[in-house]
Amino acid sequence: MFNNISTIVFKLILCGSFMLPSVLFMFYKVTLETLTMLFVFLSLIGYFGFKAFENHIINRTLKSVHVKVNAMNHTINEAIIYSSKKNEKISLADSLSIKESLYSIASISPFNHSPSMLYRSVEPLLSVTLSEYGTLANHYGIKFEYDFSADSQIKVIKLCPSTLNKVLSIVLSNAISVSGKGDRIRVMTKLSQSHYSVIVLDDGSGITPATLAKIEKRETLSCGRRVDIHNRVHYGLGLISLKRLANGRDISIQSDQVDSKHCVIINIDRRTGGKAD
Repeated sequence: MFNNISTIVFKLILCGSFMLPSVLFMFYKVTLETLTMLFVFLSLIGYFGFKAFENHIINRTLKSVHVKVNAMNHTINEAIIYSSKKNEKISLADSLSIKESLYSIASISPFNHSPSMLYRSVEPLLSVTLSEYGTLANHYGIKFEYDFSADSQIKVIKLCPSTLNKVLSIVLSNAISVSGKGDRIRVMTKLSQSHYSVIVLDDGSGITPATLAKIEKRETLSCGRRVDIHNRVHYGLGLISLKRLANGRDISIQSDQVDSKHCVIINIDRRTGGKAD
């Protein structure tokens, strides 16, 4: 994202440096020497202006990384201290929280791209994530169900398992955080001509379209802002990490209603993969 912004700004500056002297030469009586000096002057202003803008982007990114690293360090220290006092291993909830923090930090990098490949089914690729968060949900007395019946309808599908697991982890973590004992979390699948969809539905507050639309419609400048996909400010992982993970990939996020409840739908683009049988 940052590379694209820098490239656009650089091109605008370069065009401006060439166009202004050209316009002056065409419509006004300006000598070639004056024109050359003006071009050199504008080029220097453009160069140093671009470098200042680039430094601003880098500093903002470093501050964002600093916020996330500090938050993760705090989480790790709390988990270690608690487990030491109880003389127990670090809990599953703490270990998953640390993993999510690593996902969040990794999502900042514009170079964090994993290759997409062809697969015959989706469920095996998500088995570890489903098992971990299913165990965590059951620990809190939350029913956890999943159904990947759409796998039987596909020949092959092209996706990046790493990105899909990260996105699903964040969505499930948010769903568990708003669910209480006796509630239920369901993971379902649906197939259409254009998408393979993984649907996550919880009995908690749900995810409204207005909240999830921020992923597509609003540029989030702060990597350290603590807002989740249920629009709570105190949790931390959700909107920003999902925005970066799904941005420019074959995966998109949307909100819809199932059984009169808001849910998150993770859409995998099928136009580059196989079609239904």
